[in-house]
Amino acid sequence: QSVCYWFYSFLVRLSSIIAHNNDAEEGVTTTAFASYKLKQVLQDINLVLHPGKTYIVLGPPGCGKTSLLKLIAGRLVSSENYVANGEKMATTRKQITGNIEFNGLTIKEDPTLVIPNIVSYVDQLDDHAPYLTVRETFDFAFQCRTGGDHTNIGVKSKLKAKEMNLEKFTENLTINGLGISGCADTFVGNQNVRGVSGGQRRRVTIGEMMQGQNPVACADEISTGLDAAVTHDIIENIVHFSKVAKTTRVISLLQPGPETFCLFDEVILLGEGRVIYAGPILNVVDYFAGLGYIQPPTMDVADFLQLIPSSDGESLFDPSRSSQNQPYSLEQFVETFKMSEFHKCILDLQSSQSIYTWKGDGCSPPESFQNEYVNSFWRSTKLNLNRHFTLWKRDKGFIIGKIFENIGMAVAVGGIMFGQARIKWDKGDPNAADNLIAAQTDILRIINGVYGALFMTTFHIILGTMTGSPDEIDGRSIHYKHCDAKFYQSLSFVIGRLISTIPQRTLEICAFGIPLYWMVGLNASAVSFFIYIALLVCYTTGLKMFFGVLAQSLANKADVLGLGTFTVLLSTLFSGYIVFPEAIPKYYKWLYWSNPMSWALQGLLSNEFNTKKYTDSP
Repeated sequence: QSVCYWFYSFLVRLSSIIAHNNDAEEGVTTTAFASYKLKQVLQDINLVLHPGKTYIVLGPPGCGKTSLLKLIAGRLVSSENYVANGEKMATTRKQITGNIEFNGLTIKEDPTLVIPNIVSYVDQLDDHAPYLTVRETFDFAFQCRTGGDHTNIGVKSKLKAKEMNLEKFTENLTINGLGISGCADTFVGNQNVRGVSGGQRRRVTIGEMMQGQNPVACADEISTGLDAAVTHDIIENIVHFSKVAKTTRVISLLQPGPETFCLFDEVILLGEGRVIYAGPILNVVDYFAGLGYIQPPTMDVADFLQLIPSSDGESLFDPSRSSQNQPYSLEQFVETFKMSEFHKCILDLQSSQSIYTWKGDGCSPPESFQNEYVNSFWRSTKLNLNRHFTLWKRDKGFIIGKIFENIGMAVAVGGIMFGQARIKWDKGDPNAADNLIAAQTDILRIINGVYGALFMTTFHIILGTMTGSPDEIDGRSIHYKHCDAKFYQSLSFVIGRLISTIPQRTLEICAFGIPLYWMVGLNASAVSFFIYIALLVCYTTGLKMFFGVLAQSLANKADVLGLGTFTVLLSTLFSGYIVFPEAIPKYYKWLYWSNPMSWALQGLLSNEFNTKKYTDSP
């Protein structure tokens, strides 16, 4: 039914496109697969962010706070096909117009600038490797973002930097600053692995992105899961570090307390993706009071500001203190701010030459902002290999469970096929009629037993690999976060993870293959046995890579499981066991020759039958 519905919808949309009968609603685009409406999330954003200052971004839900932070951090995909003056829409859905300057330098002027190395971004989600401790999580981030050397973050003395490296100075400073020293050696955990609490895990997310000491940092809703006191302490530390190191911090918070709000230098208030105030915190209440919006005595400043752009903000309007009788609309808020001194000051700073210079010679960005990755490819691969190997060996429940699962499966299959590959006929007189009939019967039994046992081996491996592939989606968000932050090259992650799975695959193959090999009675030769194990390792590795591609490409676990099941069905059907190769139609032959299961089965059969055990027999 789902397939029929999708096909029907596809035909309807296709006919609509052919007839040029798109939806009448303005801004709606219809394709053969879906219809969507382009929405302008941010508009007319003019800001100047100074070093040594901390900015808070406020606004009602859906006003564009996250989009603004991602835009500053370079996390939004830009398009060369800009939309302007109502002209034809571009093919890509995300479009960005305008410029973001760093010390007066834009990406177009210097394409070598790597924005993630300048601006770090703390997401709303707490995605971490569950079997790494808090200290190990910070250490991995420090190794990836600085190369493990404090000289890369401004320490000039090599002797002092070496001492700081040994003491893990930055990691311990972050742990103490975030108040999580008591759980520094505790697993981060997740919903399935017991670890730190939700609030502590939130602090780990913040600390992970503080390891690089980027000059600019954007943090989205970092107070989620934290109480007011902890949020105040964290913001206080961030503000202190920002002023000491002359860095810029832009943070969005949900309903911050008055004590926390007062720690910031300036506030950026958004309404439906547009700036309605950007300026000092000390002036924000008086600014809106001049428009007729009075803060109630029982309401915090942050709650008051977030209420103004919403529909409930009309209750705060006092006509007797305003130049107009009606509450301000969003357009009026925006236009009023554009005429204010705060906005004029921003435009003056944007039009004038930047007063700030880069560290070093002051003329060009440091090399660390121009190199995409701090570590070499092989060092990144080594870091990923060590990380994934650590995660694997600590998941003892998974390791033990898989070993017992494979042993049980081997005993079950081996019990059914027990001794089927052993030769039982009398070799004394091959010409005797009784011996000839017994040999023919025995050969048929051996062929059936060996084919069945080796087919079950390949089928068990492909089925086990497929059922485990949806779990890889859980770690995908961690990989995306690290790649966006330029922790390592994607290929180094793939190679490191692939190599780290070899011990687990070898254990599973040995737990299943060794008992089955001897219970069935396959060729008792060291050469044949080790070729058998090597073939299974190669077969398993290939399947791991294939299903890993599915897990990284598809949207969710259901899609991975569905397509994986279909793949297993085709692989099993065209493996050469259920349907004999000669019986496969010519137009399906490509499925047989491109099937890893059929190649593995052919290799195992050749390894078994091309031995002296059978060639020396009548």
